[in-house]
Amino acid sequence: MSSKGILLEDLQEQHRELAEVIGIENLIKLSSYLGGTQIYIPRREHIIKAAKYQAIKREFDGNNIKQLSKKYGVS
Repeated sequence: MSSKGILLEDLQEQHRELAEVIGIENLIKLSSYLGGTQIYIPRREHIIKAAKYQAIKREFDGNNIKQLSKKYGVS
């Protein structure tokens, strides 16, 4: 069965919230890839942390540490 015929109401309660966030199609893809395993989903801050520090490195010119600190909310 494809996801085209599946409605939120068809899902078990514990799966509906995730389907509401990522969509039924993506829930099925995630299930195909990781189905039956437990996964840890980090907080948003941890996901973007590495990208933030890479941006700081790229923008750092040797004299703008205070501006970058304020721009990116880091000390």
